[in-house]
Amino acid sequence: MDLNFYKSQLDEFVANSISDRPEFTEYKSFPCLNDNLTHTDYDTHYIYHVAWAIQKILSHKPDTHIDVSSSLNFCTSICSVVPTTFIDYRPASLYLNQLQCVEGNLTDNSQWIGKKYKSLSCMHVVEHIGLGRYGDELDVNGDIKAMQNLERALDYGGRLLFVVPVGRPQIFFNAHRVYSSKWVVDFFEPKLKLAEFYFIPGPTTAPPLVNCDLSYSDDFEYGCGCFEFFKF
Repeated sequence: MDLNFYKSQLDEFVANSISDRPEFTEYKSFPCLNDNLTHTDYDTHYIYHVAWAIQKILSHKPDTHIDVSSSLNFCTSICSVVPTTFIDYRPASLYLNQLQCVEGNLTDNSQWIGKKYKSLSCMHVVEHIGLGRYGDELDVNGDIKAMQNLERALDYGGRLLFVVPVGRPQIFFNAHRVYSSKWVVDFFEPKLKLAEFYFIPGPTTAPPLVNCDLSYSDDFEYGCGCFEFFKF
C-alpha cells in the first residue's frame, strides 16, 4: 500500500466512522503500509521449532520443565500445561501461573553441576554465547561450555530439546554460529542418545523434515536443527 492510497482510505474511513460510530471521539494516523500481503509471512525457524518443542513436551508429559533462554513465546505457552522455570542471562519480568523466571549463566559450571532435570530445553541460544551480542563476555568456547553444562544438568532418563542453526560451519560475529548437524550429535553422543532430528530448511516454504540424514543440512547456509536427546 502506498502513502497516497493510505491517505484516501483514512479520509473515507474517518468520514464514515464519524456518522456511524459516534462512540469514537479521536482518530490518530498510524500507517501500516507493508502488511497488505496475499500470504502471511513468518520466520520458519521460530514458528516450527517452537511447535516441535511443545509437541515433544506434550507427548512426554513431564512433571516440570526447565527452559534456558529460549523463545518467550515457548516458555509462556508451555507453562500453561506444565510448571516451567525459565532461566536467562537477562531474566524476563513475566508474571504467569506456573512460570518462574530466574537469572542464570549457562557457562557458570557452579550453577549446573549437581542439577537433575528430567525435561530441559535450550533452543536458538547456544549459537550466541561468547560473541558479546547480549552483554556476555567474549569466549570462543562459550558455546561448548554451555553445551557441557546442559549435559551435566540433565538427569538420567531425562530429555534435552536442543536447537541451533545448522549448515556450513561458520561464525557471523557478533550474531551467531552455524554448526554441522553431525558435529552437534557427536558432541553430545558419548552420554546422550539422539532420539530425533527435526530439520527446518530455512527461510523457504519447504516443510521441515523428520530424521533425515544428518549430512542433508551440510549444504545449507542457515538451516535450523532441532535435536531431541535422551540421557541413558
